[in-house]
Amino acid sequence: MEPTIEQWQALYDEAIKIKRQKPWQWMNSGQLFAIEDPVTKINYYCSIQSEEDTDFIQMFIGEKGLNRMLNLADKLELDELDEMDMPLTLASYMSHFDEESLKCFFINKEALSLYERRNMERLGLNFRGSKQWIALKEQRPGFAPEAIHTSENVRIMTLLLAQIYKVCNLEKKAPFIGDFFQDNILTEIFWWRYDSDKKRWRSDLLKTDAVLSSFPITIYENQFELHKTRKLRTSQNVYELLRIYLPIPVEHLGKVCYPCAYILLDLDTGMISWNHMDVYEDGSEQKFLGQVCQFFQSEGRKPSKIVTADIVAYHLIVDFCEKAKIFVEYLDYTLMGDDVIESFIEFTRKQILSDVLKDKHHITEGDLPFEQMIDELSFEPPYEEEPPKPAKKQSKIIDFKTGKPL
Repeated sequence: MEPTIEQWQALYDEAIKIKRQKPWQWMNSGQLFAIEDPVTKINYYCSIQSEEDTDFIQMFIGEKGLNRMLNLADKLELDELDEMDMPLTLASYMSHFDEESLKCFFINKEALSLYERRNMERLGLNFRGSKQWIALKEQRPGFAPEAIHTSENVRIMTLLLAQIYKVCNLEKKAPFIGDFFQDNILTEIFWWRYDSDKKRWRSDLLKTDAVLSSFPITIYENQFELHKTRKLRTSQNVYELLRIYLPIPVEHLGKVCYPCAYILLDLDTGMISWNHMDVYEDGSEQKFLGQVCQFFQSEGRKPSKIVTADIVAYHLIVDFCEKAKIFVEYLDYTLMGDDVIESFIEFTRKQILSDVLKDKHHITEGDLPFEQMIDELSFEPPYEEEPPKPAKKQSKIIDFKTGKPL
């Protein structure tokens, strides 16, 4: 549902309060704190950040969104993102695509989308100077960032910004929020939630052990296929499981998204033995596991071991592996992923380029680095009173030929 003008006004009022407050002057990105939505009971893990061209509030959606990004951050070198000559790693690459959050940006006027400009024009808002204009975004794994445009997201962000303002005021008066990046023994997260009995917001604490280990395990629903896989003989093969978003945007249900490729690498031969590609959304996990079953059955054997350095992939396959009697291991580092990523993406670029995308956005191979392409293709909803209507055309799902040497 499209937000009303009153809902937009309330949201921008809260954003303006944050802009005037300037909490980035006394807080940093490592000071995570949680705010609970009283309606959905979902925790949003908030971080205050500042960069050269923008100040912004980042709100990770639930424990899944928090763990997804902290896992990638742990794998990044401290200065990796600041060094232009550093080789591209799987963790740095996936950090562009795997985020699940809401964001409130304070940016320069030229960085605003047409949708955001028109919203502020309707509200009679006008600012001057750098980092004074407001952009409100939603980021979902595998999808291009989009301006928030539903009444539910407007409600959530209005609530969050109002409470973030209060928490930042408390931190300014008497610092109490620990820094995740500096304090290795931090055991608790500040938790701000609404007490329905006392009708007021109150502080509490969340144990980091419970929060950081809270990641859903996918249960494979097709027990018949699982039973057939379990009965296969065990080979000596060891595979590494990779999960990579391809920087080739496609349209899916009216949104710009990046297909997610699941890859099994044979560690003995150094070759891609199998891959499956899909849009990362509800139901894609079950489809992936079903394709894994079919691959092992077609091979007539199952591997002795599967390893992965991706926390999402691990929780996706761990239950399946345990029931299929395949040893699975989560690693702190990737064995072949960093070597594979550039050759796999380059091969993908050459084999498949969306003609529709090239015609629509005038993009040719090599015109833009993928980081800039993401910014150029950020989805903006149509500016109309009715909610955006999903497109009927489905995304293209592409499978690559297996056995491509690395």
